[in-house]
Amino acid sequence: MSQRSAQRARARARWQSVTITMQLERDDEDDVLELTVEGVVEPFTPANFSGPPDNWCPAEGGDVEITSIKLDSGDVWDGTLTDDEADDASEQLRQAANEFDPY
Repeated sequence: MSQRSAQRARARARWQSVTITMQLERDDEDDVLELTVEGVVEPFTPANFSGPPDNWCPAEGGDVEITSIKLDSGDVWDGTLTDDEADDASEQLRQAANEFDPY
């Protein structure tokens, strides 16, 4: 395994698995879909520009990857989220990950 591959594997191991429930209303559909969205969230490290310049670092992380979307019945949803819906789901996953306290 190359050094870069090992770094990616270590970084991926820090990602947190999160599940949210969201309701989806579309103008072209009469029903409101309740979807269970599962994803992984990379921990966010804020930028640090205090102290000596040697200690400065840019913000890192905070990426979200949606891994599955299921209907409330548990079946995999065969639809596609719009860009706005995907952004909303990603933000909800990010917030859920930030609220998670393992202790």
